[in-house]
Amino acid sequence: MFSNTGLRTRLALAFAGFALLIVVAMTVASQIAFRADFRDYFRDRQLQPVAALAERLGEHYARGVPMPGDASQWQTLLNQLPGPLGRMASRMPDAIGLFKADRAPIAWSADEPPEHWFPIKTRAETVGWIGFTPIERFGDRLAQRFQQRQLITTLGIAAALLLAAGLLGALIARNLLRPVSRLRTGTRALAAGDYRYRLPAMRGDELGELARDFNRLADALERNQQIRQSMTADISHELRTPISTLRAELEAMEDGIRPVDPAAITRLQAQAAQLQRLVDDLYQLSLADAGALDYHFESVDLRDLLQATIERWGQRFSDAGLALDLRLGMQAVPVQADRTRLAQAIDNLMENALRYTDSPGRVEATVDTRGGNAMLQVDDTPPGVAEADRARLFTRLYRPEGSRSRESGGAGLGLALVERIMTAHHGTIDVTESALGGLRLRITLPLEATAG
Repeated sequence: MFSNTGLRTRLALAFAGFALLIVVAMTVASQIAFRADFRDYFRDRQLQPVAALAERLGEHYARGVPMPGDASQWQTLLNQLPGPLGRMASRMPDAIGLFKADRAPIAWSADEPPEHWFPIKTRAETVGWIGFTPIERFGDRLAQRFQQRQLITTLGIAAALLLAAGLLGALIARNLLRPVSRLRTGTRALAAGDYRYRLPAMRGDELGELARDFNRLADALERNQQIRQSMTADISHELRTPISTLRAELEAMEDGIRPVDPAAITRLQAQAAQLQRLVDDLYQLSLADAGALDYHFESVDLRDLLQATIERWGQRFSDAGLALDLRLGMQAVPVQADRTRLAQAIDNLMENALRYTDSPGRVEATVDTRGGNAMLQVDDTPPGVAEADRARLFTRLYRPEGSRSRESGGAGLGLALVERIMTAHHGTIDVTESALGGLRLRITLPLEATAG
């Protein structure tokens, strides 16, 4: 029915329909209550004159006047009554009757006994009864007119309330849907790639909170777009450098400028290895972002894993003119971890220290426990990183200005991948200044006894 109707019209109709339902219910309920109350009032109006008649007849008979002996005498008496009582008796002669003291009928034509009994009392005794059964129809024209006016007034109020409800519904629908219309425009702008669109968030209700959430979403999308554009440029540069070097080396060999000797082959292999590491890191990060990295957790001794991993790095550090110190305790440091991924994280820490530590220098790797956690930290000698730049070291493709820059050959992906691996292990990684003058990178993992 409303498939092609706008939301504003639907809300206005919904308010009007709800108001109509309430108004109809109130009208029906008020009429039912009015009729019931008016019926009681109408019955009381009929009973009061009869009670007055019984009292007057008692005073009359107390003076020695005999009671009517049959129905004709009773009807003659009723016809002689003045005022409203006489008019009522003439309109409903079958509703009022005269009875003896023992309630034997003198003048009563109905088959059923009367509903109400009014005693006719002299000074000492009850000499008779007046029986009366009120009529249910509203014969009084004044009463009927009053009921009609009451109904008309109720219907007028109902119509006014219905009109007011419709106008109020339209106003509320307009105020409610104005920010919704802006939100619709904003979502269309975001879908079209315009991440600069913002909504006014001056309201203090849920719609205002929704506008602020939309603006936060737009901020995140705009920031991600900028990061993506910067990342694309950085990846292009990182890929172009080894590819250009490889191409230049191969062209030089092809033209006979460089001889094809073991040294040239070694240089080509180094460039190919750098390119392979970059591609591998990008692939690993893409898997981590998609939640597709496989983890197989088991009990791992962090102390033994660090020792086994660093043994592979000893010769490379020595060749680079760096001393590598390993500080391990005597006790095992058990953690729940994926052995392969954790070893990969340690390798990336070692790679970072190897690339960005000046020769001659020193690197220290330490394993310790503290407060139910296992900690592995790597300290190196200068150069360091400014405090303002340290938090950004975990941003992919980011290298600070200065000595720890792209001239060292890294792509700025290793620490970003370590952070993803630590997150999967419910651990953390942080960076501070090292006592050796360079950087301290520290990963923290829950010990196996308290993990979980």
